[in-house]
Amino acid sequence: MKRLLFRSPTHPVHILIVPKRLYANITAISPDDTEFHSDLFQTVTKLVSDLSLEKQGYRLICNGGDYQDVPQLHFHLISG
Repeated sequence: MKRLLFRSPTHPVHILIVPKRLYANITAISPDDTEFHSDLFQTVTKLVSDLSLEKQGYRLICNGGDYQDVPQLHFHLISG
């Protein structure tokens, strides 16, 4: 089993977005899975709006391969 090291967030805003369905990584999602894509972007859009991140800027990050510490698809919404 891979040992996980969790550090303090490096940004003032750091939100972890985990899909309800289990995917190993982003390549496991079919391009035809419009429900997933729509849900993801609606979620991100709402968070950006609710947290007023548009002006200050934000990043949506999805790690893969050796950069992915947890073997489940997830996204980081960061700002600041």
